[in-house]
Amino acid sequence: MEDEDLFDDTFASELPLSSVGGKSQDNTTKFSKVNLSALESLTLPRCTGCQRQFPFPVNLPENHAVISLEESQAVDRTRMAPPPQGTRSGTVKSWNGSVFAAGVKSTRSGQVGSTASNKSNLSVNNHSSSTMTDDIPMFPKAKSMFLHSGNIINWNRLKRKPNQTSTEEVCDCIGNTLASYLETQDKTELQYVTEIYKVNSENVQKIDDTEREEVKITVKVFVCLPLPTSVISETVNKVLNELGTSYIETLLLAVSPGEGEEDDSSAPSVSVIKPYWEAMEELVAAETVLSLGVCDLTKDSLEDLYNWAKVKPSVDQVNLESCCVMPQDLTAYAKAVNVQLLTHNDRPVFIPEETLQETIRSVSTEADGRNWVPQWVVRYSGIVKCRGIIKMKGYIIHARRDHKIILP
Repeated sequence: MEDEDLFDDTFASELPLSSVGGKSQDNTTKFSKVNLSALESLTLPRCTGCQRQFPFPVNLPENHAVISLEESQAVDRTRMAPPPQGTRSGTVKSWNGSVFAAGVKSTRSGQVGSTASNKSNLSVNNHSSSTMTDDIPMFPKAKSMFLHSGNIINWNRLKRKPNQTSTEEVCDCIGNTLASYLETQDKTELQYVTEIYKVNSENVQKIDDTEREEVKITVKVFVCLPLPTSVISETVNKVLNELGTSYIETLLLAVSPGEGEEDDSSAPSVSVIKPYWEAMEELVAAETVLSLGVCDLTKDSLEDLYNWAKVKPSVDQVNLESCCVMPQDLTAYAKAVNVQLLTHNDRPVFIPEETLQETIRSVSTEADGRNWVPQWVVRYSGIVKCRGIIKMKGYIIHARRDHKIILP
C-alpha cells in the first residue's frame, strides 16, 4: 500500500504521543515518510467509518472510530471469505460482507458506534452486517392466495428447463409470481393483507377476436381436495376473463385421490367425479365450453361415467407413468364409443402441501410458508390449429391456510 493511501496529512497533526514519531509542542506527533517504515511489520486497527488503518488505539482523530485489532483481523477474514447462504430481508435474499460504519446499530449485537461519544474502545461484532432473520413473517394475516403466472411461453427462464415435470413447472410459476408480488408491496401494509392476489399482467396474453378461430384453448382443472362444485365455474370464468374470450374448446377434470385411497396412483372414483361433471355440463349448455374430458379412468370407470353422463366425455387422459402400455380393454372401449385417449405426465396429487409450502417459503420466510393448502390449480394452453404450435400456456393457482395456526 502506498504511504499516502495509509495516512492522510489531515489527521497527522492530531496523532497522540503513543504513536510512532517525535513529540511536538502541542503534545502530538507528526508522521513522516521515514517513520512509516517502522510500521510496515504492524497489523494496524481499522476505522469503521472510512476503513483506513491507524497506528493508534485511543484518542482518535475527529470523525473516526477504530475497532479492536482482533476484530479487525476477523473482519478481514470475513471480507475475503465467500458469502454464506443469504438471509432473507424483505423479499430478497442478500448478503452484505462489509462492516457496519460507526453510528449504525448492529441488528445482532445491539451496539451503537458513535463518533461523537464513543471514540475509544469501540467494539463491533463481525456479524453485525446480518440482515433480518426469517423469524418475522412478511404476510402473517394472509389466509388466501390467488396467483396467475401469465403466459409462461414468454418466460425465458422456464424455456431453459425443458425437462421439468409439470409439478416443478407450476412451483416455478408460484415462486416467480409471488416474489414479483412481494417486491412491489409496502412491507407495512403486507402485515395486514388477508388475501394475496397477483396476476403477472405483463405476461398475460389476451386473444384477439380476429385470431380466436385459429386457436384451440384447452383448460385442465386440478381439484386438489374435496370442494363445492362451484369450483368448476369459478375456475373457467377466471380463465375466460384473463384471456379475454367467451368460450373454450375443451375442459378436462383431474381430481386428486381422496385421503382414504391407497396411494396417489389410485384412479379417482366416479362417484366423486359425477357432481363436478354436472357442473361441467352446465357450462356446455351455456356454450362456454364445447367439449368435456376426464383423467385417469379405467375402462370400467369410463364406461360407468359415459353411460350416466348427459354430455359424454370426448377425452380420457391416461398417465403412462402408472400404465406403461395402454390397456387393451380401455383402448377397445374408447374406440367403440369414440372417446379419444391421450397421455399425460401430471402427478395424481398435482402439488403436495409440503411442496407448495416450501415454494412459498423459498421467496418469503419460514413462518409465511406454514400451513398453506392447495385448493385448485388451472392450467390452460392455446394451440394454433393449423400449425400445432403452442401459442400460450399458463397457470392459475388458489391456496388457503388457517389463520389460527400460522405460527407454532
